[in-house]
Amino acid sequence: MGANLSNLPNKHFDLVVIGGGITGCGIAREARLRGISVALFEKGDFASGTSGKTSSLVHGGIRYLSQGAIGLVSEAVKERSTLLKIAPHLVAPLPFLFPIYQGRSSKRITVEIGMTLYDKLAGKNAMGAHRFLSPAQTKFLEPNLSSTGLQGAAFFWDAQMDDARLCLSTLLSAEKQGAEVYNYTEVVSLIRHGGKVCGVRIKEVSTGKEYEVDAGVVVNAAGAWVDTVCKMEGDASLHVRPTKGIHLVMPKVTEKHAIVLPGKEKGRIFFVMPWQNQTLLGTTDTDYVGSPDHVASDEEEVKSLISEASEFLPIVGQEKILGRFAALRPLVHSRWKSPLAISRKEKITWTKGGMLVVVGGKFTLFRKIAERVVDAVLKAHPALFFSKRPETEPFIDGAPSEPIHAYIRQESERKDLPLPVSTELLTHLIRTYGTNYQAVLECASSDPALLKPITALGHPIMAEISYAISHEHVLHLSDFMLRRTRLAHGRYQSNLPLIQKIVKKMGEALGWSSEQMLKELQAYLAESS
Repeated sequence: MGANLSNLPNKHFDLVVIGGGITGCGIAREARLRGISVALFEKGDFASGTSGKTSSLVHGGIRYLSQGAIGLVSEAVKERSTLLKIAPHLVAPLPFLFPIYQGRSSKRITVEIGMTLYDKLAGKNAMGAHRFLSPAQTKFLEPNLSSTGLQGAAFFWDAQMDDARLCLSTLLSAEKQGAEVYNYTEVVSLIRHGGKVCGVRIKEVSTGKEYEVDAGVVVNAAGAWVDTVCKMEGDASLHVRPTKGIHLVMPKVTEKHAIVLPGKEKGRIFFVMPWQNQTLLGTTDTDYVGSPDHVASDEEEVKSLISEASEFLPIVGQEKILGRFAALRPLVHSRWKSPLAISRKEKITWTKGGMLVVVGGKFTLFRKIAERVVDAVLKAHPALFFSKRPETEPFIDGAPSEPIHAYIRQESERKDLPLPVSTELLTHLIRTYGTNYQAVLECASSDPALLKPITALGHPIMAEISYAISHEHVLHLSDFMLRRTRLAHGRYQSNLPLIQKIVKKMGEALGWSSEQMLKELQAYLAESS
């Protein structure tokens, strides 16, 4: 999967998308579903910004009901159902508890009203009606919750995803339908004729070579970098209000439920949830001033988040932090004093030069945002050739057509697999790659040693390194450690023997010298710290 940039100046694309986060990848997929030619450029790795550092939830956003965002929540719970169907290997149901504490959280009647409305908005897409649990029932399900002032909990369902891989799989869906996609390819300027934006100048990050790409429409879906791109057109207005969210990775402190807890700021909630056989704690929501290229958590934020969680889960304060990450929400620019009050609805606008700009929006709604963006393009440019969108929503790349548990059972009973594997490994591969798992196994067909696990967990296996390079646009150690897998977010983050084994295997495949391997190792440690 090597990028051939030299041919780009000879091509014309109906659409050029700037940004390889979930919004940009969704737009590329949607464009190809309608027969529109598209190229996508991302200056880093796909999902390396906000889209690979979320709370990993596919949900309606129950807290937005208090803001009166009924339409947003209604659309999101419907999209949750769609994503469970079209990406079942990457999106799965997750049980939630909303504990009620006397004087420290919302009253039961308030929670009851919110939960009832949440169920009603989901309608036929509901994952099961909520119910209230007694303090004893709550403690039975999650023993680590504090008993002090506990009045019970609301039990309900939402969904969890692998955000970076869902973003990647959406991109691969677009690519397999004919989109041209490029990571580590930076848009450095816009091409204009007669004041109209009609293309982009790109730079290959590794070589510094520049190319011009002709486009009918340029879509700025650069997330936290939207204003940077707009300035290339001379537009100095603010489109984005970036707010920072941090997450902490810890040893497992919950049984199997995501726990919703109230933050210190009025109207804020955060989550403590199962994630990658560990616990994910987050998030915060604070205004950010500075370069979006350098976002990190600081010790005060970490201490504050630990303090908030420990009030309800005392064990959190006793556990070691295994990893942390921070990212920016590219919210629509607003003069609201508190970031919590800013709408999570996207905004789609045109610049004076005819570049389409999309800002904001929830990850859960990426498909609908993409539909609205492409609708806006076709309305403004009706002469663009397009085909009718499929009536049945196509599956995301790798998604089986049957329920995921049935598919795993079916594949575990097969006698013609490329290589024999355990049910545990097969389950991991299908949950990660879906129907593409066979191609991962085929990477090991000529060398059974590639079936060896990289970690004591039994996965990932060495063959996944080869597959990531040949099928998933991996160019750097960080791509594999941070986004194709989550090895960087947990106990293996700084495991040098493991990392050296991976960088050596990658170096063999990509032709790295010893010096390049060392540079890759140093760059990864800097990015993951």
